[in-house]
Amino acid sequence: MLWMPARPERRERRPGPRPRVLAPLALAVAALHLALLLRWAPSDEGERPGALSRPVPVMQVVQAIVPPPQQQVVVTPATPMPAITAPAPAAAPLPHAAALPLPAVTVRVPEAPPASAEPPTAAAEADADEAPIAAGDTPPPVYATTLPGATQLRYRMQRGPLSGEAQLVWRPDGDRYTLHFEARGGAGRPLIEQHSQGLLDAGGLAPDRFSDRRRARGAQSAHFDRGGGRIHFSGPGHAYPAWPGAQDRLGWIVQLAAIQSAAAHQSSDGLPLPEVRLFVVGARGGAGWWTFQRQGRETVATPFGTPVEAWHYERRPAIARDLHVEAWLDPARGFWPVRLRWRPAIGGPALELLLSAEPDMAAGR
Repeated sequence: MLWMPARPERRERRPGPRPRVLAPLALAVAALHLALLLRWAPSDEGERPGALSRPVPVMQVVQAIVPPPQQQVVVTPATPMPAITAPAPAAAPLPHAAALPLPAVTVRVPEAPPASAEPPTAAAEADADEAPIAAGDTPPPVYATTLPGATQLRYRMQRGPLSGEAQLVWRPDGDRYTLHFEARGGAGRPLIEQHSQGLLDAGGLAPDRFSDRRRARGAQSAHFDRGGGRIHFSGPGHAYPAWPGAQDRLGWIVQLAAIQSAAAHQSSDGLPLPEVRLFVVGARGGAGWWTFQRQGRETVATPFGTPVEAWHYERRPAIARDLHVEAWLDPARGFWPVRLRWRPAIGGPALELLLSAEPDMAAGR
């Protein structure tokens, strides 16, 4: 009768034994059974040749076949601990969707500009929207000029529903000049104040400084450094060439009149030039080419009674956001403009100036 070892206590199964642990375990069990058979098997004829003379310890057989496994420590409590499960908190009922508080949302709609919004300057409304000049651009042409004497011009101003008055005061003094423009709305409210000053040379006006103040706010300016050959600004840091004949956004009015007056006196037919090209600079860093093309003669009705036969010149914008500028020059009054119009290409009403009285030569002195 074979002796069988006592059945080991059943241990709790652990899921997923590793394959490399199962193979040595199977070999150990087989070796154990073999050792028991060799030790305890009976023989009817005594010991046979080649049989074991003494019993072989079981552990030696197991150690010879199965290498010692890695030490594993398994802690099994004597008495299983009952699982402690904390009761889940009761979920609060969700409120109805209509009862959820909604955050307050404030939508700000930009207000429409009032009817008395600030009109453009006497030279333009959007200085920075001029067509930029290229590095390879050549200087503007230098024209012969016949400068007018000291003059004060009064205009009626209109821009949409906004109306007012404006005046332009031109004062040459030897080889220098000053030019001042002022526009006021209803009740004398100041809207625009511009000032240009500089030298008078063979090319006409050579500005030193141009300032532009709107609605009594701080003035901005452009500085013409003739010695350094650059035009600088009080705000933007860039600069432009201070070419001969370069004008600011106020002086171009006098410069255009002086060029056409000289051309009409020099030509055999008494006609002004069909085209005049100027380089014009604003006070806010804008600069570009202003090319005025002759459109023909037109009759302009003036507030002081007498219709005026004037030459219509037009400057069409080079880019979408540039200005459309028109001037009606009166040859009988030294080619001073009897009508001026600035129309922004991006929309909005045009600014118009219409001569409201005869030019005053005495007041300009």
